[in-house]
Amino acid sequence: MDIPTQTLPAFSGWLYAGDDVPAACLHLQDELGLDVNMLLWCLYAGVRGTALTSEMIATADAACAPWRAHVVHPLREVRRWLKTAGPQAQALRKQILAQEIDSEWHQQGLIEAAVSLDRQPASSWIGASNLAAYMRWAQVTPTVEATQAVRTLLASAYPAVSVSA
Repeated sequence: MDIPTQTLPAFSGWLYAGDDVPAACLHLQDELGLDVNMLLWCLYAGVRGTALTSEMIATADAACAPWRAHVVHPLREVRRWLKTAGPQAQALRKQILAQEIDSEWHQQGLIEAAVSLDRQPASSWIGASNLAAYMRWAQVTPTVEATQAVRTLLASAYPAVSVSA
């Protein structure tokens, strides 16, 4: 199976199309407050063979934090609110969703521009370490459910590797 490693958006699109990946990402976002694009970047760094340091994570987050705060989050908030606004608002909700997705692709470009990644052999161990480093940096402690979501992401990002309990 060819895993796209050329760009973060190519990898993210491939990974996000996997079974259970969107639900796992959203669980980590909603339960722990983690940024989905940063999660995807951590996994992407693993397929590029790059172990992320806390400094690299801080640099990437600083590069995209203003965009996330002023564009991505407000679009998400409006889209989620429109979900309950009745059937007449659903066409607008779909348009906002498309803009939200575009804004997330832009955020990924900001992350990629901020930190250069090596091109070494892919490593599920590095990907798992990157996710753990991001959670430590974000000062979150995963619950049992969050740990299962992480396992789902790892199994999807590194399909040749068995991820057990």
